[in-house]
Amino acid sequence: MNSKICIQHDGQDVTDKELLGKFKELWKQSGGKIKEIKKLNLYFVPSSKKCYWTVNATTREESGEFEV
Repeated sequence: MNSKICIQHDGQDVTDKELLGKFKELWKQSGGKIKEIKKLNLYFVPSSKKCYWTVNATTREESGEFEV
């Protein structure tokens, strides 16, 4: 099954793949490896145009945010 989640707010479209792609890019830049992630939660807040995240990885737990 293929799926796509698209959030539309104030003339902006954001997909789940865009949010995940931006997170992966930031994670790799911080020295993290995708394969070490056990659980990832993304929380997109359209009004602030920010995505908050939490990660439970094999070596650490972290949280952060990025602009969309």
